[in-house]
Amino acid sequence: MRRSMAYVCVLLLTRFSSPSVASQSVLGARPAAGHRAAEESTPPQALPSNGERRELPVDEYKKLRAQALANARVRLSPRVKNPGISQGGLDPVILSKLQKQRANLERPNPLISTPGATEGTAELTTYAMGDSSRPGKNPNPGLLAQSAASRSRNPKELASVPLCRAPMIRSVNGKSNGVVFTPLTQNNLYRIEGCFFGNVRGQLQLEPHPTVLGQSALPIILQIDDSVAAWTDNKIDAYLDPKLSGIPDYPVTLVIYPGRGQRMELPGCLFVAVRGEAQLLNVIPSAWVKLHATNAGLRSIKQLEYVSPPAIGSEAPRDAGETSAFVVRVDSHNFGAGRDTYDFSRLNPGWAVESVQLHTYAASCPGTVTTAQSLGRWDVAWGPRSFTVGWENDFCMSSLPPSFNFSLSFSEYAARVWVIGPVGTQPVTHRLLGLNP
Repeated sequence: MRRSMAYVCVLLLTRFSSPSVASQSVLGARPAAGHRAAEESTPPQALPSNGERRELPVDEYKKLRAQALANARVRLSPRVKNPGISQGGLDPVILSKLQKQRANLERPNPLISTPGATEGTAELTTYAMGDSSRPGKNPNPGLLAQSAASRSRNPKELASVPLCRAPMIRSVNGKSNGVVFTPLTQNNLYRIEGCFFGNVRGQLQLEPHPTVLGQSALPIILQIDDSVAAWTDNKIDAYLDPKLSGIPDYPVTLVIYPGRGQRMELPGCLFVAVRGEAQLLNVIPSAWVKLHATNAGLRSIKQLEYVSPPAIGSEAPRDAGETSAFVVRVDSHNFGAGRDTYDFSRLNPGWAVESVQLHTYAASCPGTVTTAQSLGRWDVAWGPRSFTVGWENDFCMSSLPPSFNFSLSFSEYAARVWVIGPVGTQPVTHRLLGLNP
């Protein structure tokens, strides 16, 4: 009996213990899989609150900031052309004047009006003396007539030649003032109209104003055409040496020294040189630049630097070493965006900015970034003798283990500036750069 009861107990024990072992092997895998699923679905542990996080020690912050700036990614903008100059580097106003002068020269008999010409047929209708240009009026008997040699050589032109009181220059290519002289091939022919030039060839030259450029400047000689008709008593055809170089733009007076007779002048003219190739401006003096007054809160930002030219090995990125200027702004607080102004009104005469290209840089915070935003945008806006750079500010905040804050407000760019001007001259005077001549 006892033996039977013992068997039953053992049997019952075996019956209920076996499923338990089997169940443990199956369920033992389920808790493991469930644990992994819980790990995947559970969000990462919340970062310490602002009150719990601390600012990095100053030395550590500077180290991380330097690394962020050193690893900044460069973005190269397109090269932006200056809309205020023509393709050849000339002011559009000057180019328009040259085109008008050439058009006047190409018109049939455009330069000396007949006494009966209607208004607008030639610019010279208003330049004649007294009432001799008005229809139906007889010339003043007191006026001096052209030389007999001039009249007899071309009788057909006699009626169209205005009478003069004295030797004078009436016009150049149809203009009596504001004449532009240039060696540019397509515009380098000048028909000078006037009275009493004589029949013996003399000399023509452009004489600069005595105070131009603050120094004495040599006159520019005009060449006279070889043809017999190039110099007459009332007309001279001339041109400039197309290889003229090393002469800047400046105001001049056209002067005629006849072979026999007195000196004649036409003031208010302008010499415009042929332009050379556009060249990179290596230095932009800091006096020409007005940086945006940048503030973070109620104080100035910690770092605002302007460098020209950027030196390789300085804080400027390596690729900024071949640019004209470099600007960096850095602070731990957000300082917004703004515009920097570059004024080129002190470039040497005839020089202008041809184009600009920006190198912009993007830095990123170390650690786990919690906030990132960009304010403003990169752009270039042109003025008559200047341009402005609209700069972007990148701001980010991050968390560093175990419980530190890091924040960075950052704007950094380099500018390549190309200038163009009179061939054989320099864009900037050495004294402005602090260099020896």
